[in-house]
Amino acid sequence: CAYEAAGGGVLATAAAIRLPDKAYLMRLGPQAYVDLREEPGAAARYINDCRNPARYNLAFDKRPAEGRAVAVVGDGGVG
Repeated sequence: CAYEAAGGGVLATAAAIRLPDKAYLMRLGPQAYVDLREEPGAAARYINDCRNPARYNLAFDKRPAEGRAVAVVGDGGVG
């Protein structure tokens, strides 16, 4: 499951911070953001962000050069 926009669109920081809705915005690295706000078919956009690191069951392998992040499932001790 990958967090990537159709067509591989990556936003620079200046464009990302101007977005009115950042609900589906992920920072991949310096000057590399991906926004899935308009990608309702992207399953990765529905992964919940658990605020307690002890409860993580997955991690994102962020790949800014590829313009995406890949979800890596763990056993509850990821992170």
